[in-house]
Amino acid sequence: HRDLHSFPTRRSSDLGRIHDMDLDVNTNTLYCGSDGGNIWKGNFNGSGWNCLNNNFRFEDINMIRVLPNGTGSRILVSTDKHLYYSDDEGVVWNESTGLAGPQDWGGIERAVVMNDSINTVFLLLQQWNYTSWQAEVCIYKSTNLGESFSS
Repeated sequence: HRDLHSFPTRRSSDLGRIHDMDLDVNTNTLYCGSDGGNIWKGNFNGSGWNCLNNNFRFEDINMIRVLPNGTGSRILVSTDKHLYYSDDEGVVWNESTGLAGPQDWGGIERAVVMNDSINTVFLLLQQWNYTSWQAEVCIYKSTNLGESFSS
């Protein structure tokens, strides 16, 4: 859980280019991850755009997905080393657990959400193996909408 009040405020001019986007098919709402590190939500007609993380910048967004979570939607945001999720339209962003491997060295190369009954999340990442002292490519899996991962 990140305290959103401890980060400097972002401006709409920080939007920059879009790294990734997703469509919530239940509400026909677009969610975009910008180069400026913000998550934007808006309508197809160009109205209603607002920033969902104005006080918390995501570094190097490589995936954004909106998934049904039983009571609404969960927003998943993958960055170079972390996966975050929010169940309340960005008021609170939680960091996924089980991804300690790439924190010291390496990072998330690709994130994929399966179209199965539980929206399984797979992360392809590179991390350092301190036993064999070399880089290794690993796949991590989450079966709880990105809350936790296992190798």
